[in-house]
Amino acid sequence: MTNYFIGDIHGCYRELMELIDKIDFDPISDTLWITGDMLSRGPESVRVLRYIKSLGDSSKIVLGNHELSMINLFYNNFKKKFFAENEKKENIRNNIDFQRMFLENDIEDLVIWLKSQPILQIDSEKKIIMVHAGIHPYWSLQDVISYARDIENFIRIEEAEFFERFIQLNRSYRWKKKYFNNFEKIKFNINVFTRMRYCYKNGNLNMNIKDDYQVSKCKSFKPWFLFDRKIDRRYSIVFGHWSSLNGKCSQKNIYPMDTGCCWGRRLTALRWEDKRYFDVPCMVRKIQQF
Repeated sequence: MTNYFIGDIHGCYRELMELIDKIDFDPISDTLWITGDMLSRGPESVRVLRYIKSLGDSSKIVLGNHELSMINLFYNNFKKKFFAENEKKENIRNNIDFQRMFLENDIEDLVIWLKSQPILQIDSEKKIIMVHAGIHPYWSLQDVISYARDIENFIRIEEAEFFERFIQLNRSYRWKKKYFNNFEKIKFNINVFTRMRYCYKNGNLNMNIKDDYQVSKCKSFKPWFLFDRKIDRRYSIVFGHWSSLNGKCSQKNIYPMDTGCCWGRRLTALRWEDKRYFDVPCMVRKIQQF
C-alpha cells in the first residue's frame, strides 16, 4: 500500500484528476491523505468533494477553515433562509464562493459527510500527524488528541446558532494553561488546528501575518514549527494552509503541502514511502473566485 499526501485543493478538480493520474493512484491498494481546504476559491469544489467522498476508506482527510466556514454558512445562511419565498438568493450573494455549491442537489449530503470528518489524523505506526494548519508547540500528543476529539464532537452535534458563534465570530487567539470553560478552549483550539501560522513565545497566536517565515523580519513571533515542541520528534507533521511556504520547510519531519494551486501555481502530492514529490501546474493563470 502506498500513501500519498495532497495539499489544499481549493476546488481545483481538473488539477486534482491530472495529479491522480500522474501518481497512478489506485484506491484499491493506496491511500490518499488530504490536508483540508478541499473547497472554495477554485471553480469545481463540489466535484472535488464528490470524488474524495467516493474514495471511502481509501482517503484520509482533515477539516480546514474553509470546510468549517462552509458548514457554518450552510446551516446558518442557507438551510434556514435560502428557500424562504421572500429571500431566495439574496442571502448568499455576499458568499459567492459557496453560491454554486449550495445549488447542487446533493449539497446537504456532502455537508453531513464533512461534519463527520476529523480535525486530526494520526498514524502511530508510521509516526505521522496530519492537520490543516499546525500543532501548538506547547501541546503534548495527548493534548492534541484530546483537543481534536472535543472539536470533532462539537462539530457533529452542535446546533447551528451555537456553531456560528465559534466559527464566524471566533477571535480567540490567546493561549491559556487553564480556560474559564471548555467552550473558550475549543474556540482557541479551532484556530490552532485550522488557521494558525505564527506564535508568540507566550503561546498566543498572531493571525495577521501570512508571509513566508524566511522573509519575515519580525522577531517577536515565529512559525509554530520553529518552537521546541512537546511531541516526540520522531513524529512527522504534515499540514496545508500556508501557501506562501510553497511546500518548503527546512525543519526535519515538517511537511507543508499547500503549494498555491488556487493562486496560479501548482498542486502537489508527496509519496510517503520514498518522500518523492509530484506536482501539476494550475491550468489557468489565475483562479477566479466563485
